[in-house]
Amino acid sequence: MAVARRALVAGLCLAAPLAAQGPDTRVELDRYRAELETVRDTTTLRRLVQAQEPGRADSTVAAVGWLRRGFTRLRLGHAGDGWSFGRAAGDFTTAADLRPRWPVPWYGVALAQQGRAEWLAADRTNLGSRVGYGPLAEALRAARQALTVEPGYLPALTVMVDAASRLRDTQAVSAEVVPALEGAWRAGVRDSQLVLALARVARTSPIGARGDSAPPLDELLRLAPATALAGHELAWSGLVAGRPWADSLYYAAAERPDAAGTMAYREALRAVAGDSLLAGFDRASGAERSAWLRTFWSDLARRDLRDPAERLTEHYRRLAHAVQAFGLRVNRRYYAPNNIYRSSQAQYDDRGVVWIRHGPPDDRILIPLFGLPPLETWRYRRADGDLLLHFQAGGYSQAAGSRSLDFGGAIDDYRLVPTLFDWMYRQSSAYDMLLGSRCALHELYCKYLTWGPNGAARLAAEERGLVTASAVIATGSDAMERRFARGLEARSELFAVGREGERSLVHVAFQIPVQVTEVARPGARLATAVHLRVAVLAPGGAVVGWVDTTTEASLPEGRPGLLDAFGRVTLTVPPGRWRYRVELSLQDSIGRVFPTDSLQVGDFGGRRLALSDLVLGRPGIGAPWVPALGDTAYFTPRATWARGDTLTLYHELYGLADREGYNARLSIRRGRKVELAIGWEGEATGPVTRVGRNLSLSRLAPGEYELALEVRGPDGSRSTARRRIRITA
Repeated sequence: MAVARRALVAGLCLAAPLAAQGPDTRVELDRYRAELETVRDTTTLRRLVQAQEPGRADSTVAAVGWLRRGFTRLRLGHAGDGWSFGRAAGDFTTAADLRPRWPVPWYGVALAQQGRAEWLAADRTNLGSRVGYGPLAEALRAARQALTVEPGYLPALTVMVDAASRLRDTQAVSAEVVPALEGAWRAGVRDSQLVLALARVARTSPIGARGDSAPPLDELLRLAPATALAGHELAWSGLVAGRPWADSLYYAAAERPDAAGTMAYREALRAVAGDSLLAGFDRASGAERSAWLRTFWSDLARRDLRDPAERLTEHYRRLAHAVQAFGLRVNRRYYAPNNIYRSSQAQYDDRGVVWIRHGPPDDRILIPLFGLPPLETWRYRRADGDLLLHFQAGGYSQAAGSRSLDFGGAIDDYRLVPTLFDWMYRQSSAYDMLLGSRCALHELYCKYLTWGPNGAARLAAEERGLVTASAVIATGSDAMERRFARGLEARSELFAVGREGERSLVHVAFQIPVQVTEVARPGARLATAVHLRVAVLAPGGAVVGWVDTTTEASLPEGRPGLLDAFGRVTLTVPPGRWRYRVELSLQDSIGRVFPTDSLQVGDFGGRRLALSDLVLGRPGIGAPWVPALGDTAYFTPRATWARGDTLTLYHELYGLADREGYNARLSIRRGRKVELAIGWEGEATGPVTRVGRNLSLSRLAPGEYELALEVRGPDGSRSTARRRIRITA
């Protein structure tokens, strides 16, 4: 082995450099670099460096000699000797002085500075917030010089794109990187590296905006290599640009086996998926991985009552915006005592984390105030409760006796903070302006300055709890909740009644108040169709029931005025306890998303006694359902009834044999007191026993009540269903 190593070193040292840097010279240098990659120990590489003594004469041979030693030192740097990166840059610079019209020396300088930047950034003992950014800027300049010499030199283009991206230098991307890429395209370069670079910058920069010389995405799609990385990059850019082929490319490319592409898919998913969920992605491969992605985006979309393609597109648009608008220009983040979130990535600040998970906020306030660090406040309006978030940039000062401790931070690195009532903010003369600017977001900011010490302390504690809880939700969940220009005063409720095959039947009843100008006749219908989306969710977020449909709503007979229109749709759900979400809309601009609720669905197909939900209604009040001839249930989410109403109470029994007897007891409680109790005996009519009884509310005083129906089978088994109602005078 030692003999072979010595032979390799001797071969590397004695290989004669070519006379000029034509194609053969580059091939020879590439071969030399490939041979260097096989040498992995630093001792051998140091001996090789010592054996190389390039001349100082102004000749092609000397220039190639300096390039060889530069590449040797570059390899030594990557093998572990980080100091060699700077020495390699010196060798390449000497070669550039000898032959300034060669692109390879400038490319070598760019590689050396790029390696030095990585080495400095990896050492945690190097203090600062932009460790290694100086060498990165030098790498960008050297790559630019190489491209000035030869616009189509792809290796330098690759370094240029990488350096500008890591520097988060949007000016360099638009003013230098994009023109350089387009210049290579105009020069006729059609290499896969160029295609990938163009695909990356297309989602953030106006590729082709200056004319027809730049390629459209469709042309890049035709030329892209068949790898998962290329497919992911082009799909991302296509999704941002709204290309129809983007989502199908996204799933197809995921089946390809290259590791770089798999990592790109995983990194994009990590912004909204935790490690436990990503374990399923890691285990899958090929067609299984594509299927896993389809299920993941389908569940994510339906949980938010969206289309899977719509949710996928939105995610990648949010990613692109977060990197562009909230990208970090530091690679060290020092956290202060009032920072309540620690991000696991270094691409964008906390605003980007929340933006990717929840999209643009409904309200966003950023008002610079003298004596205060930059502060942003976001509010998300949600059916399940609003989120209120504060982001602070810059440092944090904390009093410690007579001293002041400074926790540094970049002026454009915004972090989540728990309150605006921090003592640091209160020291500013602009504090009242700070609270006043947030007054429209929450009433406690309006009250604080006028309340006494005790009341102000309670408000501060309330605000801290609200913001802290909001931050937990904002950074630990994701959403794409639909917004409507006009709200809809509607109600909705789910009832588990009946079965279809092996699954239980769930009825989605809704009620919409409508102002009518003419007398409503029997059989009248709401003129506008109702669009209804319902998702029934397992505890982990998987969708176990889904409906997306358009239906009609019926109007009760009545005079002109405000009437309630009723409607109903059904879906099948397995037995269990689930969460559900409902969205109702009359048009694209009129609708409502209801708060998340829970539903218990019994096993209506088994042999054990089971009782359906209780359905209360009456003809004209509720959407009718006729499960069998002579049996009608009226579904309505209405819970408020008048004292004089007589209702139909409908329910179903399951698990009893034909003609098997049972006992039933209906009790109506107000608090702990039983106001009314009715008992009866019945006889089952087979697997499903349908029961409808009239219920008069005339004996009940106005108030809140609970109806409880308990059924006992002949073997002593029992099942109970409950429903709350409110009675008015």
